[in-house]
Amino acid sequence: MITNQDITKLKQVFATKTDLNRFSTKEDLKGFATKEDLKRFATKEDLKRFATKDDLKRFSTKDDLNSFSTKDDLKRFSTKDELSTVVRELISFIGSVKTDLSNQLNEFRNEMNEFRTEMRDINRTHRTTLDNHEVRLSALSM
Repeated sequence: MITNQDITKLKQVFATKTDLNRFSTKEDLKGFATKEDLKRFATKEDLKRFATKDDLKRFSTKDDLNSFSTKDDLKRFSTKDELSTVVRELISFIGSVKTDLSNQLNEFRNEMNEFRTEMRDINRTHRTTLDNHEVRLSALSM
Protein backbone atom coordinates (compact mmCIF):
# COMPACT_ATOMS: atom_id res chain seq x y z
CA MET A 1 0.00 0.00 0.00
CA ILE A 2 1.12 3.59 -0.66
CA THR A 3 1.44 5.77 2.33
CA ASN A 4 1.47 9.56 2.64
CA GLN A 5 5.20 9.47 3.08
CA ASP A 6 5.54 7.61 -0.20
CA ILE A 7 3.40 10.26 -1.93
CA THR A 8 5.57 13.11 -0.59
CA LYS A 9 8.65 11.29 -1.79
CA LEU A 10 7.10 10.81 -5.21
CA LYS A 11 6.18 14.51 -5.34
CA GLN A 12 9.81 15.34 -4.82
CA VAL A 13 10.91 13.04 -7.63
CA PHE A 14 8.22 13.71 -10.25
CA ALA A 15 7.04 17.10 -11.53
CA THR A 16 3.69 18.38 -10.32
CA LYS A 17 1.20 20.58 -12.19
CA THR A 18 2.58 23.68 -10.51
CA ASP A 19 6.10 22.69 -11.52
CA LEU A 20 4.99 22.21 -15.11
CA ASN A 21 3.22 25.58 -15.18
CA ARG A 22 6.54 27.26 -14.46
CA PHE A 23 7.97 25.92 -17.73
CA SER A 24 7.49 27.63 -21.12
CA THR A 25 4.10 27.65 -22.76
CA LYS A 26 3.20 27.69 -26.45
CA GLU A 27 2.79 31.45 -26.29
CA ASP A 28 6.24 31.80 -24.75
CA LEU A 29 7.78 29.70 -27.52
CA LYS A 30 6.19 31.87 -30.24
CA GLY A 31 8.55 34.66 -29.18
CA PHE A 32 11.51 32.57 -30.33
CA ALA A 33 12.68 32.12 -33.93
CA THR A 34 10.38 30.38 -36.39
CA LYS A 35 11.31 28.33 -39.46
CA GLU A 36 11.02 31.45 -41.60
CA ASP A 37 13.31 33.33 -39.23
CA LEU A 38 15.88 30.54 -39.42
CA LYS A 39 15.82 30.63 -43.24
CA ARG A 40 17.25 34.15 -43.07
CA PHE A 41 20.39 32.88 -41.34
CA ALA A 42 23.41 31.50 -43.20
CA THR A 43 23.07 28.10 -44.84
CA LYS A 44 25.74 25.43 -45.32
CA GLU A 45 26.38 26.76 -48.83
CA ASP A 46 26.81 30.28 -47.46
CA LEU A 47 29.28 29.04 -44.86
CA LYS A 48 31.34 27.22 -47.51
CA ARG A 49 32.17 30.60 -49.05
CA PHE A 50 33.89 31.76 -45.85
CA ALA A 51 37.54 31.08 -45.09
CA THR A 52 38.48 27.65 -43.79
CA LYS A 53 41.15 26.80 -41.21
CA ASP A 54 43.56 25.99 -44.03
CA ASP A 55 42.89 29.35 -45.65
CA LEU A 56 43.57 31.14 -42.38
CA LYS A 57 46.87 29.30 -41.86
CA ARG A 58 48.33 31.36 -44.69
CA PHE A 59 47.90 34.58 -42.72
CA SER A 60 50.22 35.93 -40.04
CA THR A 61 49.94 34.59 -36.53
CA LYS A 62 50.76 36.32 -33.25
CA ASP A 63 54.15 34.62 -33.25
CA ASP A 64 54.85 35.91 -36.76
CA LEU A 65 53.94 39.44 -35.73
CA ASN A 66 56.07 39.21 -32.59
CA SER A 67 59.10 38.44 -34.73
CA PHE A 68 58.86 41.87 -36.41
CA SER A 69 60.65 44.93 -35.09
CA THR A 70 59.04 46.91 -32.32
CA LYS A 71 59.32 50.63 -31.60
CA ASP A 72 62.06 49.92 -29.09
CA ASP A 73 63.99 47.89 -31.66
CA LEU A 74 63.71 50.71 -34.18
CA LYS A 75 65.08 53.29 -31.73
CA ARG A 76 68.54 51.85 -32.40
CA PHE A 77 68.37 53.06 -36.00
CA SER A 78 68.92 56.57 -37.32
CA THR A 79 66.22 59.18 -37.20
CA LYS A 80 65.18 61.45 -40.04
CA ASP A 81 67.24 64.33 -38.64
CA GLU A 82 70.33 62.16 -38.28
CA LEU A 83 69.96 60.95 -41.86
CA SER A 84 69.59 64.49 -43.18
CA THR A 85 72.75 65.47 -41.26
CA VAL A 86 74.61 62.52 -42.79
CA VAL A 87 73.38 63.50 -46.27
CA ARG A 88 74.60 67.07 -45.78
CA GLU A 89 77.98 65.82 -44.59
CA LEU A 90 78.25 63.46 -47.57
CA ILE A 91 77.41 66.24 -49.99
CA SER A 92 80.04 68.54 -48.48
CA PHE A 93 82.60 65.68 -48.50
CA ILE A 94 81.86 64.92 -52.16
CA GLY A 95 82.17 68.63 -52.95
CA SER A 96 85.57 68.83 -51.25
CA VAL A 97 86.78 65.69 -53.04
CA LYS A 98 85.57 67.15 -56.33
CA THR A 99 87.45 70.39 -55.64
CA ASP A 100 90.63 68.49 -54.72
CA LEU A 101 90.39 66.37 -57.87
CA SER A 102 89.82 69.45 -59.99
CA ASN A 103 92.87 71.18 -58.47
CA GLN A 104 95.06 68.11 -58.95
CA LEU A 105 93.86 67.72 -62.53
CA ASN A 106 94.71 71.36 -63.27
CA GLU A 107 98.17 70.90 -61.73
CA PHE A 108 98.68 67.79 -63.84
CA ARG A 109 97.65 69.66 -67.00
CA ASN A 110 100.09 72.46 -66.20
CA GLU A 111 102.90 69.95 -65.62
CA MET A 112 102.04 68.22 -68.91
CA ASN A 113 102.17 71.54 -70.75
CA GLU A 114 105.58 72.28 -69.22
CA PHE A 115 106.76 68.78 -70.15
CA ARG A 116 105.58 69.24 -73.76
CA THR A 117 107.38 72.54 -73.97
CA GLU A 118 110.59 70.96 -72.65
CA MET A 119 110.24 68.06 -75.08
CA ARG A 120 109.80 70.48 -78.00
CA ASP A 121 112.92 72.35 -76.93
CA ILE A 122 114.85 69.09 -76.64
CA ASN A 123 113.62 67.95 -80.06
CA ARG A 124 114.64 71.27 -81.61
CA THR A 125 118.08 70.97 -80.03
CA HIS A 126 118.47 67.43 -81.32
CA ARG A 127 117.27 68.43 -84.78
CA THR A 128 119.75 71.26 -84.84
CA THR A 129 122.50 68.94 -83.72
CA LEU A 130 121.49 66.36 -86.33
CA ASP A 131 121.40 69.03 -89.00
CA ASN A 132 124.91 70.12 -87.99
CA HIS A 133 126.13 66.52 -88.21
CA GLU A 134 124.52 66.07 -91.60
CA VAL A 135 126.19 69.24 -92.86
CA ARG A 136 129.55 68.03 -91.56
CA LEU A 137 129.06 64.58 -93.05
CA SER A 138 128.08 65.99 -96.38
CA ALA A 139 131.11 68.31 -96.24
CA LEU A 140 133.39 65.37 -95.50
CA SER A 141 131.94 63.21 -98.18
CA MET A 142 132.46 65.81 -100.80
